[in-house]
Amino acid sequence: MKNSSTSLTKLTLQKFKRNSWGVFSFIFLCACTFLALFAYVLAPDDSKNANQMHLSIHSKSPGFKVKMLKIPYAEEEQNSFSEFFIGKKKILRWKFLFLIILFKMIYYELQNIMTKE
Repeated sequence: MKNSSTSLTKLTLQKFKRNSWGVFSFIFLCACTFLALFAYVLAPDDSKNANQMHLSIHSKSPGFKVKMLKIPYAEEEQNSFSEFFIGKKKILRWKFLFLIILFKMIYYELQNIMTKE
């Protein structure tokens, strides 16, 4: 009788290697995980404001024109790891936004006063 000491891990791997559907499924899951983790790097979206959604214009036909208020953003310091997985973050300059809104309100109020006269 042959006295061979094999670990349970080795026996499990040998049994797993004989199951072709199991190996295929494991490779498929590894590939899907790789794609999910590195999707931003593999297919980056460089279009400007690609992730912004505006509910007021969602149902308009293609090619329509609209006036929109553009608010400047400030770049935030990030490490390369977070930029790799999340992308570059932008921070809104609140003081500048407040001034723009204030000037717009004054402008519309002046227009209303002038049209009433």
